[in-house]
Amino acid sequence: VNSDSIEWILSGSIGSGKTFAAIQLLLYKIHTILCLKDPCKYYEAQSIVFGFFSIHLNLVHSVEYNMFKNFLTNSPYWRKIARLDIEEGNSQKVKKAIFNFPKNVQFAFGSRAVHSLGQDMVAGLMDEVAFSTSVEAKQIIELYNSVKRRLESRYLSTTGRMPGILCVVSSANHEEDWLDRHIKESKEK
Repeated sequence: VNSDSIEWILSGSIGSGKTFAAIQLLLYKIHTILCLKDPCKYYEAQSIVFGFFSIHLNLVHSVEYNMFKNFLTNSPYWRKIARLDIEEGNSQKVKKAIFNFPKNVQFAFGSRAVHSLGQDMVAGLMDEVAFSTSVEAKQIIELYNSVKRRLESRYLSTTGRMPGILCVVSSANHEEDWLDRHIKESKEK
């Protein structure tokens, strides 16, 4: 991943750490944006939004959100930044898992293109996007195009710089699924 990249595609076997790596990159992007005095003013945005997307909304919450929440919960730095309310005791549990980040950093979760509309999306994670059936592939293509368009139109066209990235993550299922075709198209550019 170089500093001018707008997209990072991660594909490989199940359990190889693709989602883990993508969330680490998003945490790094959040950190760099929070280092700015006023990120919204700097990027001429109303808010700074990080998106978590998947083919099914329940996957967003059960996989990406839970992994992200665990990173925040297990790190004193991120607990302080996110202002998570931790219940002390034998096992620390999150009492309040609502992220309350400073400087108007917000989060969006979704499974459809409409879930990214109207957002000042700076970065995103699209997970489990390797599908070959026409309905699921169409949904993935619409979601991908919507999220990527948000990133490019909001930041590249207005400021000329891309502060975030889109992480496209999935295990390849079939040789001609959407992710496989997308990887081949990306190599040709």
